[in-house]
Amino acid sequence: MNREFGSDFHFYQCNNGIREVSLINSTTDSLFFSGRVALYNILDYGIRNYGWKRVGFPSYYCHEVVVFCETLPIEIFYYPYNPFQPSSFEWVDDEQHVFINVDFFGLGLMSTDFIQKSVVVEDLSNNLLKLVESKANYCFASLRKQLPVPVGGISKDFLLKYSPINDGNQFPEDVASEKIAAMFLKAKYLDGEFKAKQVYRNLYIKSEKSFSSCHTNSYIPTSAKNILLNLSHKELINKTHKNIKLAKDLLKNYPIFKLLTSKKNTEMGLMLIFENKEIRDSLKTHLLKKNIYPSILWPNQKTETDKYFEDRFLFVHVDFRYTSNDIQYIINQLNDFGACNSKQN
Repeated sequence: MNREFGSDFHFYQCNNGIREVSLINSTTDSLFFSGRVALYNILDYGIRNYGWKRVGFPSYYCHEVVVFCETLPIEIFYYPYNPFQPSSFEWVDDEQHVFINVDFFGLGLMSTDFIQKSVVVEDLSNNLLKLVESKANYCFASLRKQLPVPVGGISKDFLLKYSPINDGNQFPEDVASEKIAAMFLKAKYLDGEFKAKQVYRNLYIKSEKSFSSCHTNSYIPTSAKNILLNLSHKELINKTHKNIKLAKDLLKNYPIFKLLTSKKNTEMGLMLIFENKEIRDSLKTHLLKKNIYPSILWPNQKTETDKYFEDRFLFVHVDFRYTSNDIQYIINQLNDFGACNSKQN
Protein backbone atom coordinates (compact mmCIF):
# COMPACT_ATOMS: atom_id res chain seq x y z
CA MET A 1 0.00 0.00 0.00
CA ASN A 2 1.04 3.58 -0.65
CA ARG A 3 0.60 5.62 2.50
CA GLU A 4 -0.22 9.30 2.03
CA PHE A 5 -2.54 11.80 3.65
CA GLY A 6 -4.52 14.78 2.36
CA SER A 7 -5.13 16.14 -1.12
CA ASP A 8 -8.13 15.03 -3.20
CA PHE A 9 -10.55 12.34 -2.11
CA HIS A 10 -10.07 8.92 -3.64
CA PHE A 11 -13.01 6.70 -4.65
CA TYR A 12 -14.62 5.69 -1.38
CA GLN A 13 -17.39 3.26 -0.52
CA CYS A 14 -19.14 3.06 2.83
CA ASN A 15 -18.75 -0.41 4.27
CA ASN A 16 -21.78 -0.77 6.52
CA GLY A 17 -24.37 -0.90 3.76
CA ILE A 18 -26.49 1.82 5.42
CA ARG A 19 -27.67 4.59 3.15
CA GLU A 20 -27.98 7.82 5.11
CA VAL A 21 -29.68 10.35 2.87
CA SER A 22 -31.35 12.62 5.42
CA LEU A 23 -28.67 15.26 4.89
CA ILE A 24 -29.54 15.52 1.21
CA ASN A 25 -33.12 15.01 0.09
CA SER A 26 -33.16 14.58 -3.66
CA THR A 27 -36.88 15.32 -3.82
CA THR A 28 -36.75 18.73 -2.11
CA ASP A 29 -33.19 19.96 -2.71
CA SER A 30 -31.66 21.20 -5.94
CA LEU A 31 -28.45 19.40 -6.81
CA PHE A 32 -26.06 21.18 -9.15
CA PHE A 33 -22.72 20.52 -10.80
CA SER A 34 -20.88 22.51 -8.11
CA GLY A 35 -21.35 24.90 -5.22
CA ARG A 36 -20.59 27.90 -7.39
CA VAL A 37 -23.25 26.78 -9.88
CA ALA A 38 -25.75 26.45 -7.01
CA LEU A 39 -25.02 30.02 -5.90
CA TYR A 40 -25.14 31.30 -9.48
CA ASN A 41 -28.65 29.90 -9.89
CA ILE A 42 -29.86 31.27 -6.54
CA LEU A 43 -28.67 34.74 -7.58
CA ASP A 44 -30.09 34.37 -11.08
CA TYR A 45 -33.45 33.36 -9.61
CA GLY A 46 -33.47 36.34 -7.23
CA ILE A 47 -32.46 38.80 -9.94
CA ARG A 48 -35.23 37.62 -12.29
CA ASN A 49 -37.99 37.24 -9.70
CA TYR A 50 -37.19 39.78 -6.98
CA GLY A 51 -34.99 42.36 -8.67
CA TRP A 52 -31.87 41.78 -6.55
CA LYS A 53 -29.33 44.54 -7.26
CA ARG A 54 -26.23 43.97 -5.11
CA VAL A 55 -24.48 40.98 -3.57
CA GLY A 56 -21.76 41.24 -0.92
CA PHE A 57 -19.10 38.60 -0.30
CA PRO A 58 -16.59 38.53 2.58
CA SER A 59 -13.23 39.81 1.41
CA TYR A 60 -11.54 36.58 2.54
CA TYR A 61 -13.16 34.05 0.26
CA CYS A 62 -12.68 31.59 -2.57
CA HIS A 63 -12.61 34.21 -5.31
CA GLU A 64 -13.14 31.64 -8.06
CA VAL A 65 -16.75 31.44 -6.85
CA VAL A 66 -17.17 35.19 -7.22
CA VAL A 67 -15.64 35.19 -10.71
CA PHE A 68 -18.12 32.51 -11.79
CA CYS A 69 -20.99 34.84 -10.85
CA GLU A 70 -19.62 37.96 -12.55
CA THR A 71 -21.67 37.48 -15.74
CA LEU A 72 -24.90 37.96 -13.79
CA PRO A 73 -26.58 41.41 -13.98
CA ILE A 74 -25.92 42.23 -10.34
CA GLU A 75 -23.35 44.46 -8.63
CA ILE A 76 -20.74 42.41 -6.79
CA PHE A 77 -18.71 43.86 -3.92
CA TYR A 78 -16.70 42.71 -0.92
CA TYR A 79 -17.32 43.58 2.71
CA PRO A 80 -14.09 43.59 4.79
CA TYR A 81 -14.16 40.40 6.83
CA ASN A 82 -11.99 37.36 7.47
CA PRO A 83 -12.29 34.51 10.00
CA PHE A 84 -8.88 35.09 11.58
CA GLN A 85 -9.47 38.65 12.75
CA PRO A 86 -13.23 39.34 12.73
CA SER A 87 -14.10 43.02 12.61
CA SER A 88 -17.15 45.22 12.25
CA PHE A 89 -18.13 46.75 8.93
CA GLU A 90 -20.91 48.82 7.43
CA TRP A 91 -23.76 47.16 5.57
CA VAL A 92 -26.50 48.94 3.62
CA ASP A 93 -29.63 47.02 4.65
CA ASP A 94 -31.91 46.91 1.62
CA GLU A 95 -34.43 44.38 0.32
CA GLN A 96 -32.59 44.17 -3.00
CA HIS A 97 -29.20 43.49 -1.39
CA VAL A 98 -27.83 40.00 -0.80
CA PHE A 99 -25.47 39.14 2.05
CA ILE A 100 -23.29 36.04 1.63
CA ASN A 101 -22.65 34.62 5.10
CA VAL A 102 -19.88 32.00 5.16
CA ASP A 103 -19.30 29.26 7.69
CA PHE A 104 -15.52 29.49 7.42
CA PHE A 105 -13.93 26.02 7.68
CA GLY A 106 -16.69 24.84 10.02
CA LEU A 107 -15.89 27.40 12.73
CA GLY A 108 -19.39 28.88 12.64
CA LEU A 109 -21.46 31.57 10.96
CA MET A 110 -21.40 35.28 11.61
CA SER A 111 -24.42 36.66 13.50
CA THR A 112 -26.69 38.50 11.07
CA ASP A 113 -28.80 40.26 13.71
CA PHE A 114 -27.80 43.54 12.08
CA ILE A 115 -29.71 42.56 8.94
CA GLN A 116 -33.46 43.23 8.85
CA LYS A 117 -34.26 43.66 5.15
CA SER A 118 -31.47 42.17 3.06
CA VAL A 119 -31.51 38.61 1.72
CA VAL A 120 -29.15 36.28 3.63
CA VAL A 121 -27.55 33.45 1.70
CA GLU A 122 -25.40 31.03 3.72
CA ASP A 123 -22.38 29.25 2.25
CA LEU A 124 -22.20 25.96 4.17
CA SER A 125 -19.58 24.22 2.03
CA ASN A 126 -17.33 23.72 5.06
CA ASN A 127 -20.07 22.56 7.43
CA LEU A 128 -22.62 20.43 5.58
CA LEU A 129 -24.49 19.33 8.70
CA LYS A 130 -25.75 22.92 9.01
CA LEU A 131 -27.79 22.41 5.82
CA VAL A 132 -30.63 20.78 7.76
CA GLU A 133 -30.84 23.55 10.36
CA SER A 134 -30.20 26.73 8.39
CA LYS A 135 -32.66 29.58 9.02
CA ALA A 136 -31.31 31.79 6.25
CA ASN A 137 -33.40 32.86 3.27
CA TYR A 138 -31.28 30.54 1.11
CA CYS A 139 -28.26 28.34 1.62
CA PHE A 140 -25.92 26.47 -0.68
CA ALA A 141 -22.81 24.32 -0.48
CA SER A 142 -20.14 22.58 -2.46
CA LEU A 143 -20.42 18.91 -1.57
CA ARG A 144 -16.94 17.80 -2.55
CA LYS A 145 -15.19 19.67 0.28
CA GLN A 146 -16.44 17.18 2.87
CA LEU A 147 -17.75 14.23 0.87
CA PRO A 148 -15.96 11.90 -1.60
CA VAL A 149 -17.94 12.93 -4.67
CA PRO A 150 -16.42 13.93 -8.02
CA VAL A 151 -18.60 17.03 -8.44
CA GLY A 152 -21.66 18.37 -6.71
CA GLY A 153 -23.36 21.39 -5.22
CA ILE A 154 -26.63 21.86 -3.38
CA SER A 155 -29.16 24.56 -2.60
CA LYS A 156 -31.75 24.12 0.13
CA ASP A 157 -34.63 26.05 -1.33
CA PHE A 158 -37.86 24.05 -1.29
CA LEU A 159 -38.11 23.43 -5.00
CA LEU A 160 -37.49 26.83 -6.51
CA LYS A 161 -37.72 26.49 -10.27
CA TYR A 162 -34.22 26.86 -11.66
CA SER A 163 -33.25 26.55 -15.30
CA PRO A 164 -29.46 26.01 -15.62
CA ILE A 165 -28.58 27.00 -19.16
CA ASN A 166 -26.42 23.94 -19.88
CA ASP A 167 -28.54 21.26 -18.26
CA GLY A 168 -28.48 18.19 -20.47
CA ASN A 169 -25.17 19.23 -22.02
CA GLN A 170 -22.52 16.50 -22.24
CA PHE A 171 -19.69 18.68 -20.90
CA PRO A 172 -20.63 18.41 -17.17
CA GLU A 173 -20.92 14.62 -17.49
CA ASP A 174 -17.50 14.45 -19.18
CA VAL A 175 -15.89 16.45 -16.37
CA ALA A 176 -17.53 14.24 -13.76
CA SER A 177 -16.27 11.15 -15.59
CA GLU A 178 -12.71 12.52 -15.58
CA LYS A 179 -12.90 13.16 -11.87
CA ILE A 180 -14.36 9.72 -11.16
CA ALA A 181 -11.52 8.13 -13.13
CA ALA A 182 -9.00 10.14 -11.10
CA MET A 183 -10.63 9.09 -7.82
CA PHE A 184 -10.73 5.44 -8.86
CA LEU A 185 -7.09 5.39 -9.95
CA LYS A 186 -6.02 7.11 -6.74
CA ALA A 187 -7.81 4.41 -4.75
CA LYS A 188 -5.93 1.78 -6.76
CA TYR A 189 -2.68 3.66 -6.17
CA LEU A 190 -3.24 3.77 -2.40
CA ASP A 191 -3.92 0.01 -2.46
CA GLY A 192 -0.67 -0.57 -4.34
CA GLU A 193 -2.43 -1.78 -7.49
CA PHE A 194 -1.57 1.22 -9.70
CA LYS A 195 1.81 2.91 -9.87
CA ALA A 196 1.48 5.79 -12.35
CA LYS A 197 0.56 8.49 -9.84
CA GLN A 198 0.95 11.33 -12.34
CA VAL A 199 -1.80 9.83 -14.51
CA TYR A 200 -4.50 10.42 -11.93
CA ARG A 201 -2.92 13.69 -10.81
CA ASN A 202 -3.23 14.99 -14.38
CA LEU A 203 -6.90 13.97 -14.43
CA TYR A 204 -7.55 15.82 -11.16
CA ILE A 205 -5.84 18.95 -12.49
CA LYS A 206 -7.63 18.83 -15.84
CA SER A 207 -11.08 18.32 -14.33
CA GLU A 208 -10.49 20.99 -11.68
CA LYS A 209 -9.75 23.58 -14.34
CA SER A 210 -13.10 22.80 -15.94
CA PHE A 211 -14.99 23.95 -12.85
CA SER A 212 -14.49 27.56 -13.95
CA SER A 213 -16.20 26.94 -17.30
CA CYS A 214 -19.65 28.43 -17.83
CA HIS A 215 -20.56 25.11 -19.47
CA THR A 216 -20.80 23.55 -16.00
CA ASN A 217 -23.97 25.57 -15.29
CA SER A 218 -26.13 22.47 -14.98
CA TYR A 219 -27.75 20.14 -12.52
CA ILE A 220 -25.55 17.42 -11.05
CA PRO A 221 -24.48 14.80 -13.63
CA THR A 222 -26.16 11.42 -13.24
CA SER A 223 -22.90 9.59 -12.52
CA ALA A 224 -22.05 11.92 -9.63
CA LYS A 225 -25.59 11.88 -8.27
CA ASN A 226 -25.55 8.08 -8.08
CA ILE A 227 -22.34 8.19 -6.04
CA LEU A 228 -23.65 10.95 -3.77
CA LEU A 229 -26.94 9.27 -2.91
CA ASN A 230 -25.21 6.01 -1.98
CA LEU A 231 -22.95 7.60 0.63
CA SER A 232 -23.65 7.75 4.34
CA HIS A 233 -23.23 11.52 4.55
CA LYS A 234 -23.68 12.02 8.28
CA GLU A 235 -21.60 8.98 9.13
CA LEU A 236 -18.65 10.28 7.13
CA ILE A 237 -18.85 13.81 8.54
CA ASN A 238 -19.30 12.56 12.11
CA LYS A 239 -16.21 10.39 11.68
CA THR A 240 -14.31 13.47 10.51
CA HIS A 241 -15.43 15.32 13.65
CA LYS A 242 -14.24 12.42 15.85
CA ASN A 243 -10.87 12.51 14.10
CA ILE A 244 -10.66 16.26 14.67
CA LYS A 245 -11.29 15.82 18.39
CA LEU A 246 -8.62 13.12 18.59
CA ALA A 247 -6.15 15.26 16.65
CA LYS A 248 -6.73 18.26 18.90
CA ASP A 249 -6.28 16.10 22.01
CA LEU A 250 -2.94 14.83 20.67
CA LEU A 251 -1.58 18.14 19.35
CA LYS A 252 0.59 20.00 21.85
CA ASN A 253 0.78 23.77 22.22
CA TYR A 254 3.69 25.58 20.58
CA PRO A 255 4.42 29.30 20.37
CA ILE A 256 5.11 29.19 16.63
CA PHE A 257 1.51 28.42 15.63
CA LYS A 258 -2.04 28.78 16.87
CA LEU A 259 -4.84 26.29 16.31
CA LEU A 260 -8.20 27.69 15.19
CA THR A 261 -10.84 25.57 16.84
CA SER A 262 -14.53 25.02 17.52
CA LYS A 263 -15.85 23.71 20.83
CA LYS A 264 -18.17 21.34 18.95
CA ASN A 265 -15.34 19.91 16.78
CA THR A 266 -17.21 20.95 13.63
CA GLU A 267 -14.07 22.11 11.84
CA MET A 268 -13.31 20.69 8.42
CA GLY A 269 -9.77 19.83 9.55
CA LEU A 270 -6.83 21.24 11.49
CA MET A 271 -6.34 24.96 10.83
CA LEU A 272 -3.03 26.43 11.88
CA ILE A 273 -2.02 30.10 11.94
CA PHE A 274 1.74 30.79 12.09
CA GLU A 275 3.93 33.63 13.27
CA ASN A 276 5.16 34.19 9.73
CA LYS A 277 5.13 32.76 6.24
CA GLU A 278 8.62 31.26 6.57
CA ILE A 279 7.62 28.99 9.45
CA ARG A 280 4.39 28.03 7.67
CA ASP A 281 6.25 27.11 4.50
CA SER A 282 8.87 25.23 6.48
CA LEU A 283 6.20 23.06 8.11
CA LYS A 284 4.54 22.50 4.74
CA THR A 285 7.85 21.23 3.33
CA HIS A 286 8.35 19.02 6.39
CA LEU A 287 4.88 17.47 5.99
CA LEU A 288 5.29 16.86 2.26
CA LYS A 289 8.43 14.84 2.99
CA LYS A 290 6.27 12.67 5.26
CA ASN A 291 3.63 12.17 2.55
CA ILE A 292 1.22 14.56 4.25
CA TYR A 293 -0.32 17.04 1.82
CA PRO A 294 -1.71 20.17 3.51
CA SER A 295 -3.61 22.96 1.75
CA ILE A 296 -3.54 26.75 1.65
CA LEU A 297 -7.13 28.04 1.89
CA TRP A 298 -7.64 30.18 -0.04
CA PRO A 299 -4.86 31.43 -2.31
CA ASN A 300 -4.89 34.73 -4.22
CA GLN A 301 -6.55 36.95 -1.64
CA LYS A 302 -7.01 40.59 -2.63
CA THR A 303 -6.56 42.89 0.38
CA GLU A 304 -3.33 43.33 2.32
CA THR A 305 -5.00 42.13 5.53
CA ASP A 306 -6.34 39.01 3.87
CA LYS A 307 -3.02 38.30 2.15
CA TYR A 308 -1.33 38.58 5.55
CA PHE A 309 -3.43 35.70 6.88
CA GLU A 310 -3.29 33.72 3.65
CA ASP A 311 0.50 33.65 4.02
CA ARG A 312 0.25 32.34 7.59
CA PHE A 313 -2.54 29.80 7.26
CA LEU A 314 -2.19 26.05 6.72
CA PHE A 315 -4.96 23.45 6.56
CA VAL A 316 -4.19 19.82 7.49
CA HIS A 317 -6.63 17.06 6.51
CA VAL A 318 -7.73 14.69 9.29
CA ASP A 319 -11.03 13.57 7.77
CA PHE A 320 -12.95 10.28 7.69
CA ARG A 321 -10.38 8.63 5.42
CA TYR A 322 -8.01 8.10 8.32
CA THR A 323 -7.78 5.68 11.22
CA SER A 324 -6.76 6.66 14.74
CA ASN A 325 -3.26 5.37 13.93
CA ASP A 326 -3.17 7.64 10.88
CA ILE A 327 -4.19 10.62 13.03
CA GLN A 328 -1.45 9.73 15.51
CA TYR A 329 1.08 9.70 12.66
CA ILE A 330 -0.02 13.09 11.32
CA ILE A 331 0.02 14.72 14.76
CA ASN A 332 3.41 13.20 15.56
CA GLN A 333 4.85 15.08 12.58
CA LEU A 334 3.26 18.34 13.74
CA ASN A 335 4.49 17.83 17.30
CA ASP A 336 8.01 16.96 16.14
CA PHE A 337 8.19 20.10 14.03
CA GLY A 338 6.69 22.25 16.78
CA ALA A 339 9.10 20.98 19.43
CA CYS A 340 12.17 21.38 17.22
CA ASN A 341 11.34 24.84 15.90
CA SER A 342 10.04 26.25 19.15
CA LYS A 343 13.40 25.51 20.79
CA GLN A 344 15.16 27.37 17.99
CA ASN A 345 12.95 30.39 18.54
